Amino acid sequence: MPTIPHTRRSLATGSRAIQIIVTPGSGNGCALRTALHLRDALRARGRRAELEVFSDLRSLGRWAATGGTSFSRLVCVGGDGTLDTAAAAAVRRSVPFLAIGSGFGNLFARALGQPTRVDRAIDLLEHGELVHVDVGVRNGLPFVCQESFGLLFDIQDRVESSAQPRATWRRSLAYYQTALRHLRDTPLVPVRVSVDGRVVATDAVIVTVANVETYGPWLSLTPGASPIDGLLDVFVMRRTSKREIFTRLLKRQVRLSGTERGTLVCRGRHVSVGPRDEIDVMPRRLPVVVSSKTAEALAQGRARVVDSPHAVARRVA
Repeated sequence: MPTIPHTRRSLATGSRAIQIIVTPGSGNGCALRTALHLRDALRARGRRAELEVFSDLRSLGRWAATGGTSFSRLVCVGGDGTLDTAAAAAVRRSVPFLAIGSGFGNLFARALGQPTRVDRAIDLLEHGELVHVDVGVRNGLPFVCQESFGLLFDIQDRVESSAQPRATWRRSLAYYQTALRHLRDTPLVPVRVSVDGRVVATDAVIVTVANVETYGPWLSLTPGASPIDGLLDVFVMRRTSKREIFTRLLKRQVRLSGTERGTLVCRGRHVSVGPRDEIDVMPRRLPVVVSSKTAEALAQGRARVVDSPHAVARRVA
């Protein structure tokens, strides 16, 4: 198997500090406690570590977009929305990025084998390797996980905009309840989707453009997505009855096999969704600290998926 270039880096980074950022509202509410523990543990080891706390993604986005203080590493504690926003700071400064997933999905953290414990985070900072991963750009704004449109985005938006339960099973239940309510009271608005200049659907009601496996094990729509292949995976579901849409999604969640007419997955470098959204990929722009095991696994995955530089539609049915 061919391997991807990766570089071993130590924590010895001269006078520059390790920057930790956190959004306290992420996940089950323990993000701030984790960030404080990491900062104190690094300082106890004689390392310079600074902590910035952001109350919302808007304030984090402003920080990420500015020059600000230089640092040697950027460690982000939070969910996928926080990671998407924070990654822009690492890309802008070309510094290694480490994510401690503390959200509901943690898609990026799962895909890159990122730590959930402070001791593991320190071990990676001291002995990890760097892998440069792709970054998506939607209308000028970067993302590392996914961008969704249509039904799934609307459901997620309704859930996330209300008071969110802490327990995972309650959060999952909230999504089911919101999905049923949304399908019952909201009309479907189809959109046109093109990949690398080729129209793949004119009546899509669910579109997800992903750099990693979409919605992880909870609802796998792009199981073959690789964050290092220089391509974006696109999942499209065409318009049909609301009952059929819900049935298809439920089957995917419980991993039932079978054909799904009107569903397709494709890959490409440029994606257009509707009249306003243009999405591109910046290949290998974000340096991420990973274990040697993860680096090798990513290398093997890259060897499997990079077989065409162009969008190749794979119809499920």
